[in-house]
Amino acid sequence: MFDNFKFFASIIRTALPITENQAIGLVFQQFVKGDSGKKVYMTDLLSANSDVSSWRSSWSMPFDGWLFLVDNNPLADWEHSCIHVLVNQDDGSTVVHNEGSPPKGVDYHEISPPPQPVA
Repeated sequence: MFDNFKFFASIIRTALPITENQAIGLVFQQFVKGDSGKKVYMTDLLSANSDVSSWRSSWSMPFDGWLFLVDNNPLADWEHSCIHVLVNQDDGSTVVHNEGSPPKGVDYHEISPPPQPVA
């Protein structure tokens, strides 16, 4: 019986990949939280092991997914608090890098919050 449960649990964990719109919604919900003073930018889908860097650090994408830049103070010059949020396409899990500058070496564009559902 327990083996059947483990098998069923593994099927649940292998859900379909999340969409780009779901990733956008996740970032706005978990990291922007309605703060209209923040700006959000994102890359196109990046492959695992893609090289990403900021002015002071670098890393590789740990999975296929999107890189989001959440700018906490868009009116200031750089070297201020921002975060790079990596969103895993497979399951929506995130990795956060606390940074002070935008990413280098990748193309990104500003995005708007997703529309709110109509009640």
